[in-house]
Amino acid sequence: MSTSTDSVAPDTAALLAMSFESCLYGFSVWMFSETMRELLFGGNLNRKMAIVASMFFMLSTAHVIVDLIRLKIGFIDLRDTYRGGPSAYFSSATEPMFLLRSAFYLAQTLLADAVLVYRCHTVWCPVSKWVMLFPLSLWLGMFATSLGAFYNLGVATKKLGGAEIFAFAKWINGFFGISLATNLIGTALLGFRIWKINQTASQFRNQGFMIPVLRVVIDAGMLYSVTLTVTLITFEVRSNAQTICLDMLMPIIAISFYMIILRVAKLAERAPPKNLANNMDISLQPTFSITSRWSTSPQRQQQQQTILPEQAGAGPSSEYDYSLNKNV
Repeated sequence: MSTSTDSVAPDTAALLAMSFESCLYGFSVWMFSETMRELLFGGNLNRKMAIVASMFFMLSTAHVIVDLIRLKIGFIDLRDTYRGGPSAYFSSATEPMFLLRSAFYLAQTLLADAVLVYRCHTVWCPVSKWVMLFPLSLWLGMFATSLGAFYNLGVATKKLGGAEIFAFAKWINGFFGISLATNLIGTALLGFRIWKINQTASQFRNQGFMIPVLRVVIDAGMLYSVTLTVTLITFEVRSNAQTICLDMLMPIIAISFYMIILRVAKLAERAPPKNLANNMDISLQPTFSITSRWSTSPQRQQQQQTILPEQAGAGPSSEYDYSLNKNV
């Protein structure tokens, strides 16, 4: 059975993980409330993204609650009766509370990467549907490895009892690795497409009007990727610090999602109409029109420009509908 090789005790790691996760969770709760206010009352109702944001919030909340219950069981209820004490309890990967918190983490990760794949589909499908095959295949690979990991955890629960998480390193490393690849590739595809749209549209309006949006997308992707990379490294070296990183990932995933919506909304509010629209729909349809709608006062202004096919650099069947503010 594989075990940890560092000096960080499992019970110490559990306490530190709960502390860091609680701080980040509190921040994510504030961001969630601001995100829902923007999505539901920001002038352009978006139920789809509101549902996704609520799912992130519920999964993060459930994970924190399970972690609190797990701490109570390990340090109070079973402190004197569990064989090996709290350290052995928190190192076991087959306890019901550990399995439940792991299920919430897997669901959160799969949801986050599914949203990223959906965003890529939104911006790439009108140009090339084949581009989406790779990130979609990666997401399906993540789903398969999550099922494999849980199946093996279930088998270990019946046969081995107190197996450590490092005993399932192949499945866990596979899941982390595929998730990291999905995030990096998806963010790169999304960022490149936004950059290309900016290059095309800059011929007809102020150059760089979508660059702030590009920065937001990259920042959110890097925040999650860096944390996931550190988690993967700590798990690969069999350090119990992976517990700390893993618990921090739950609120960070939600924060990354909220951050895109909130920062793009703030950019739209602060920038003048000629630089960034409050609610901008960019369409590369057969007429190749770019329509921008914004609101700098109670009265709405509207501007429309037409792009010829040869200027847009797309075929006559190109069709693109992308809402920067709410659907990114």
